Amino acid sequence: MDRPPRNRELERLVIDAVRATSVGSPERHEAWQVYADWLLSLGEPVGEWLAVSLRADDASDAAAPVRAALDEIERACSFRLVDLALADLSEVPELARIADLTWERGFITTANIRTREFRAWDSELLGHTPDRLLEAVLDSPSATMLHSLRIDTHSFKAKGSRHATVAALLASFEQPLALRELELGDGSDGLIVRASMLAQLPELVSLRLVSSQAGHKHDELREQLAVLSQPRLLPALVELELRCWSGGDPVAEHLASSPLLERLRRLRIDHVTDVGAELIVAQRDRFAKLDRFELRNVEITQPWSRALAAIGASFG
Repeated sequence: MDRPPRNRELERLVIDAVRATSVGSPERHEAWQVYADWLLSLGEPVGEWLAVSLRADDASDAAAPVRAALDEIERACSFRLVDLALADLSEVPELARIADLTWERGFITTANIRTREFRAWDSELLGHTPDRLLEAVLDSPSATMLHSLRIDTHSFKAKGSRHATVAALLASFEQPLALRELELGDGSDGLIVRASMLAQLPELVSLRLVSSQAGHKHDELREQLAVLSQPRLLPALVELELRCWSGGDPVAEHLASSPLLERLRRLRIDHVTDVGAELIVAQRDRFAKLDRFELRNVEITQPWSRALAAIGASFG
């Protein structure tokens, strides 16, 4: 018998209800129960898993064997709980080496991908490159609850990579991703963002971009920043960190006149000099509206520091 079609809008509402509750709270248990019931109504096997998992929360002695069995299963094979297609990758050493995944009831809630720790050898020949491993994780039903993603690169260097950049990878998904927090880069790459990538992140609240930007590439940096300010992109964004080594002044210049600044509540910029400080102070009314304005690793003289502090900037 065919399963009834999934109502994606309803599913998103249920998932949001889970995310909005505190881990371990009765409200979260109830939200998970609603999701389990909904999955069971569709005949989804993971609904049965969730229902058993929730029953194991019962403090009674009768539930003790169930709790023990589920704990053992979760430790041994988190991938298999929700997504059998991802089970094979759970045995790939490279995935465990480069991916820190946080799990709750068989679902991934946060992911930290460390591509710098990827070791090629046979993995590239088998197609287990960082971009393909990340794609498998993000495309898995296990990632339904994923809200926070950190990737230490803007570009994929491994041979055999299907995607050259993270921007291209995120843009390739057929459905938008429900990420709330995204951090890209560790200061080793230039900044690479694309409108097609940002269009896939309609629920993103917090964005942190870390890049290396040599002085002669400031024009490229400005082009990337212009992408961030395009209308209708990132409608939920309220927190932005732009840590562009040697590129703080172009960042300040762009944001001083960008409509993006009107939507932000928290902003961090790194590596600003007196040049950038003057641009910010010239638009003091716009920056003063921020709830939190951070300047880090700056090279600013005392007069400009005082002027920036007067509009609420903090330094570090």
